[in-house]
Amino acid sequence: VGYSASYAPYIEFGTDPHFPPIKAIYDWVWRKRADLKIKITDNKTVTLKDGNVYNVQLLKVTMAICHKIDKKGTEATPLLRPAFYECTANVESFLKK
Repeated sequence: VGYSASYAPYIEFGTDPHFPPIKAIYDWVWRKRADLKIKITDNKTVTLKDGNVYNVQLLKVTMAICHKIDKKGTEATPLLRPAFYECTANVESFLKK
């Protein structure tokens, strides 16, 4: 039993404070903009040193998230461990059947 996604341990165990890659967080904000109720009202863009073009409005949200992760890290969201323990608790009764 293990993880197949490279980022899974960071979700499972959380992270210490660090400044995350802007592009990765921006892409997440872009995908989640409807869930986050972000309406793009301005089409201004900016090109950062990484060479990527970003919408200024979404970049502000992205940077706020990056700064929070830089100060507090990310919380653990255990998924695999609880599922594993739930399954192993039922193995004995399953095998008896």
